[in-house]
Amino acid sequence: MSNASDIFKSFADTLKKCKKDDCKLRDKEIDDICQSYANLCVLWDCAFSFASKKGPMKNDIVMYQRFVTAAVHSHVALGLNVTPKVHLMWRHVARQMQLTGGLGYKREDWVEKGHQTSSETREQHRHNVDVKNVPYQWLAYISSRRIRKY
Repeated sequence: MSNASDIFKSFADTLKKCKKDDCKLRDKEIDDICQSYANLCVLWDCAFSFASKKGPMKNDIVMYQRFVTAAVHSHVALGLNVTPKVHLMWRHVARQMQLTGGLGYKREDWVEKGHQTSSETREQHRHNVDVKNVPYQWLAYISSRRIRKY
């Protein structure tokens, strides 16, 4: 299974196979519902992909707006809650993409990765005996991580 259509088809097959006798949904309805969720996942995936571009061009922002509009409308049509993340994607991300560099590494998954990396680094240097050298050791460590060896 490599995409949303495959995954949600598998869900539909499982739901149809395991449905109870008093289930009011026909197999076709189950297929349609699962396909709607698969489509929604694809729309959100496309919107997030465009939102994550570093230095997006004007056309990238236009495509983002198309995907996020379709995603939000599908999201609401399925009766899902408009969460803060949905609101931000719908109303604020396109403007942020217009700023120098776009959103790029500013998304929450990159910020979280940064927290994890800095947490590991702090833990690594927490037990240094020579307190005076801690800033120098920290700088040396950070510098070594930033230099890429080709």
